[in-house]
Amino acid sequence: MKIAVYGESAGAHLASLLICAKPGECGESNSLTNEWISPCKGILHATPVDFFPWEGMMPNFWDTMQNIAGVPYEKDVECYERLSLKNYINGNNPPIFFVEAELENLFLSEHTLQLVKLITACMLRMPLNSSVFMTPNLMADSVSDEVTDSYIREIYADMIKSSENSLGKYIEEAKEICRKENVMVCDCYKIWNTLKENEVDITRLLSNRINHPTEKMYWLFAIKLIETIFKEETK
Repeated sequence: MKIAVYGESAGAHLASLLICAKPGECGESNSLTNEWISPCKGILHATPVDFFPWEGMMPNFWDTMQNIAGVPYEKDVECYERLSLKNYINGNNPPIFFVEAELENLFLSEHTLQLVKLITACMLRMPLNSSVFMTPNLMADSVSDEVTDSYIREIYADMIKSSENSLGKYIEEAKEICRKENVMVCDCYKIWNTLKENEVDITRLLSNRINHPTEKMYWLFAIKLIETIFKEETK
């Protein structure tokens, strides 16, 4: 039996630990009924490299992370260290494909590039020039009337405010890093901007009406990614 693992955002954090850490290594209790089968490969989308707070983090994100850890950060910093992917990179890891999309102003692409360099230094099967940086889709620029829960509306408003006037600049800076590091760029953000410039209602293309694309729009990412990879291979 072979198992591959995929995860995105918070799910990428869980998936990354499943891929790279051994059962119990992160401090969790475990009682396996069957023999553990290590994943043979992984795909990580918008990956948290570590489990520590960073400058500009939204308070509700940090509250959620501390709830997951089960202990306040100031009381057990070591717990957060054990939950950080960067500590489980070694020569026994399977091949990992990183996808940078969605809210990479939250999970910074330069952190992922640092992780890829660490992987390369471990002589894993992932040379730096095989990496692809996929730029994100646009976020909603206002809270949709379809979102009726007051708590969710407040979170959405915070997310919109945090990315307002900064996402475009962030994308350009990330693409410049990719040029310097010889990393392929799959520029989906440019396509989403073209849609908006042509008066397409971007909010209707977001399944949660804030940042996650609808199923059909995920195909745009998949097709653009295939185009980017094959274009690079035929050079």
